[in-house]
Amino acid sequence: MTAIVSEVSIEAPELRYHRCRWCGTAMGQPRLFCGVCGSTEMDEHVSAGVGTIRRVVRVYRPEHRGDHLRQTCSIHLDEGFKVLATVKDDHPVGTVPEGTRVRFEGVVAGHPAFEFTPC
Repeated sequence: MTAIVSEVSIEAPELRYHRCRWCGTAMGQPRLFCGVCGSTEMDEHVSAGVGTIRRVVRVYRPEHRGDHLRQTCSIHLDEGFKVLATVKDDHPVGTVPEGTRVRFEGVVAGHPAFEFTPC
């Protein structure tokens, strides 16, 4: 299951996530209990913000805002949780391949944004 990280600090951009004290499962979305073992003991951590693109969905919107192609990606972060985010890069839209390493940049219109980082 892919979670959208909602715990993003706007003053100093950082991704926060929860890790279960008992089984060590990382969760990007705040929860009252662990989805794996059921424990209610969670610790909050700050992510390094580095991960890998696993899935890319391209949405084309030819509506009133003009032609617009947007990429929404499922990104697996190195800490063990997933986020949905928009990837920004210098290449034409639609050319970011799966398996690309990305790093967290900040918040764009209330959503996590990742910057393309070539390896």
